[in-house]
Amino acid sequence: MRITVDSVVIVDTHRYRAYLYITEVMPQGGLPALAEAGQHIVASPEFVMSGGNSIDGENQRNKNLLGLRTAKPGDPFNVMISLRSDGTWLLLDVINQ
Repeated sequence: MRITVDSVVIVDTHRYRAYLYITEVMPQGGLPALAEAGQHIVASPEFVMSGGNSIDGENQRNKNLLGLRTAKPGDPFNVMISLRSDGTWLLLDVINQ
C-alpha cells in the first residue's frame, strides 16, 4: 500500500499515531484490500516485542516502524497495514523509507 503522511503525533518514547492518506492499494495473495485509495486512516505501529515486554530494538521491522516517527506531511511510503477487530489500524511494516 502506498501512502502519504498527513501528520504524526508522538505518544511516548516509541509509540505514535500516524495520520495517513492512502494513495494506492496493492492487494496481496488474492485477498480483497481492507482499505481504498483516497481514504484517510489513523494507524499505530505494531512492534515486535522482546522478552520482558519491551520493543526489540535490533529488529529490522521495528527500526522501519520507528523511522516513520520523524516523517513530515507529504512524505510518501510503502507500508503494510492491518485492521483489528475493534476497527483500529495497525502499521505492520514500512517497506521503503
